[in-house]
Amino acid sequence: MIILNILKIIALIILALIGFLIFLMILPVSVRLEYIGEKFYYEVRYSFLSVISSDAEKGIAGMLKRRKKKKKISVPEKVPETDSKLSEEKNETVPELQSVPDLPEVKPEEISDEKIPESEKFQKKSKIPKSERRNLSDISELWDKITQIWEILSSPAKRLCRGIHFDKIFIDFKISDPDACDCAVNYGKTCIIVYNMLGIFNQMFSLSKKSINVECVFNKEKSIYDISFTVRFHPIVALLCGGSFLWTYYFKIYRKQSGGNRKHGKQGNKKRKTSK
Repeated sequence: MIILNILKIIALIILALIGFLIFLMILPVSVRLEYIGEKFYYEVRYSFLSVISSDAEKGIAGMLKRRKKKKKISVPEKVPETDSKLSEEKNETVPELQSVPDLPEVKPEEISDEKIPESEKFQKKSKIPKSERRNLSDISELWDKITQIWEILSSPAKRLCRGIHFDKIFIDFKISDPDACDCAVNYGKTCIIVYNMLGIFNQMFSLSKKSINVECVFNKEKSIYDISFTVRFHPIVALLCGGSFLWTYYFKIYRKQSGGNRKHGKQGNKKRKTSK
């Protein structure tokens, strides 16, 4: 009875740890990126906790840095070396370099192929060993494996991408140039890039737009590019997608290959027995 009670306690502890880990993986991880007023700002948050930030005073990393600074003990500065040592080092005599005799020049015409031994001639010619050469059949088998893995990976990858959320997208671009023609051309190019990228991201990820504005401002020298967004992600989504990929890979590829190898092995054993 005592052993059963101990096993029950251990099982409950393991289940509690698994549940706690699942709860931690359900909580979102978010990354805030901003470039406003020519100033870059970033912040990584785990649920409501700020982990890392460009502001040194914020986040858990900033708190740890402040504690380290308090624990540091002031160390006395090193006394600078006297000028006498430097003067002595400068006055040291440098040994003179010995002159090297000039070597006789050799013309390329004087070197003939007859002087080079045949063994060295054959060494220059690089030969690829037969073991490293791949047949067309091996390449086709490799390509088939890649296509099978891609077919299995495509659906979990789509789910993983849809699990990434781009929230509070703020874009405020003011395109300007002293030349009106160049300003209009740059404005058109910027609109094409911005809206096409948003369309591609909308197909791949989950987007929530806050404000998107692209303006053309004439008679100004400098353009203004202000952008900010938050990337939010749940770690449990990656775990589920990875598990589904491994599950389908095991039953569709690995199990078939291992079963085929076993069948070939049994057939070979039967042939050996009949031959005996």
